[in-house]
Amino acid sequence: MAQRTVPQPLNLRERYSSFVSGSSGGPITAVLLVAFFGAWALVAATGGDFMTVDNIRSMLIRSVALGIVAIGQTLVILAGSLDLSVAYLVSVTAVLSSVIMDGNPSRIALGVVVVLAVGALVGLVNGLVITKLRVNAFIATLGMALILKGLLTASFDNFSGAVPEEYQVLGYGRIGPFPWAVLLLAALGGVVWYMLNRTRYGHHLFAVGGDFDTARLSGVRADWVIIRAHIFCSLTAVMTGLFIVSRLRAGAPWVGPEEERR
Repeated sequence: MAQRTVPQPLNLRERYSSFVSGSSGGPITAVLLVAFFGAWALVAATGGDFMTVDNIRSMLIRSVALGIVAIGQTLVILAGSLDLSVAYLVSVTAVLSSVIMDGNPSRIALGVVVVLAVGALVGLVNGLVITKLRVNAFIATLGMALILKGLLTASFDNFSGAVPEEYQVLGYGRIGPFPWAVLLLAALGGVVWYMLNRTRYGHHLFAVGGDFDTARLSGVRADWVIIRAHIFCSLTAVMTGLFIVSRLRAGAPWVGPEEERR
């Protein structure tokens, strides 16, 4: 009778090799690690000190805005769609929230709720135009971007409003060495990871993005999956705008496109 072979646990190097070869995110992680350690070596070669707490914190904070937007874009891309309106929605959020708050701490909640409602409405319109009117996502969201840009251009030409000092804790506050904004990004990433890997909606999102017609014929409400993805994407753009305005202390109509170009 043959003896049963008990597999031996993999060491750290073998686990990483398996992750790189067996995961779509593995190669990306490898490139990021090479870039990180390459930058570290270059800075060290010129006499600088790369691995300081302040430098790492600064890099993380500068990654928050694009990181939040990227999470939202990930969902619409997985659904086989696209959203080109996020940059101008970030600007609308920054300006509108700043004008509503106008330096008054008692108006913080109102400003946040209003821009979240505006973001949800923009996402809903994008999703409905794409799914119900069957307009290509590129054209539909580009049209929304131009509408938002027109509203901004017609209404504002410089910094407007002001956010109260109490609200600026989002951009500058921290718990120990960890900035609030970085913790927000990490929490949002964790929520989306759980949603994609552990919920029915996440499985439906992959199915719709893989083959829309097959998913629909299998009983998935494909249109609603895409609409929800666009709503979530717009809400992440709003969150980015709220973060940026907390750093700038006032809203400006160009902050969204400027952040996207970075």
